[in-house]
Amino acid sequence: MKERKTKQTPRSVRIVLVEPEYEINIGHVARVMANFGFWELYLVNPKVEIGFNAKM
Repeated sequence: MKERKTKQTPRSVRIVLVEPEYEINIGHVARVMANFGFWELYLVNPKVEIGFNAKM
């Protein structure tokens, strides 16, 4: 297996959710990202208003 020339860090990764339907799923993804040091979450055309359940 070849070694990567560049090292990927959590800061170089972006997570994109396309048309999420449930705000609780957005919250789950955000919490998992925080646990692993990822911080860029992009929502494309969300089908739900982001409220309390997404922010928990």
